Amino acid sequence: MMHGKASYRICGKEKKPGDTLIIVINFQPQHHERYRIGMPKGGCYEEIFSSDRLEFGGVDRLNGGELRTEKVPWHDQLSSLEIKLPPLSMVILKKKPPRPRKKRGKPEGR
Repeated sequence: MMHGKASYRICGKEKKPGDTLIIVINFQPQHHERYRIGMPKGGCYEEIFSSDRLEFGGVDRLNGGELRTEKVPWHDQLSSLEIKLPPLSMVILKKKPPRPRKKRGKPEGR
């Protein structure tokens, strides 16, 4: 899908949760510090590739840490998130698996 100055694509079929990749390509020479993209599923994502890494000749404008979706509808999706989108770059995001929930139970010895 083309939206403004960048293109993004939701790729892959899920054989198991978290297999879908989100690929965002910026075809313009402008940097976007807070580029919002619609996400197919809410939760936490991580950047698994950026062509702006130093080793690829970029300047290391990376999306470090967890990228958490917000309940802000965007690009025909119910949730979205904001990313750093360097000029003339490609960023690939992957959904992180959900954290295991702590079991609630009776304290031991009672």
